[in-house]
Amino acid sequence: MGILMKVIIQILVKCYLIKKVGGIIAAAAIDPIRWLFIFWIPEVYGMDVKSIGFYAWVPYVGAMVGAWFGGLLAQNCIKAGWSVNKIRKLVA
Repeated sequence: MGILMKVIIQILVKCYLIKKVGGIIAAAAIDPIRWLFIFWIPEVYGMDVKSIGFYAWVPYVGAMVGAWFGGLLAQNCIKAGWSVNKIRKLVA
């Protein structure tokens, strides 16, 4: 790996540790998905924004429920005496 690449990786790691930059990176990752729902799906499937909104909530609710149950599972495993490393491998 070249010196320039190592320097770029070090800069990206330092920037990622700053919370504001992490938010910018997260927004950059989410924006294409938002544009997919706003422009591509209506054009390809002939849906309007209202009908997209009717179905678009499903993945977000699924993610919320999964995160909630993952937290409960981890909490119960900790109470049962499991090691943190074992729980991370189970939940992740």
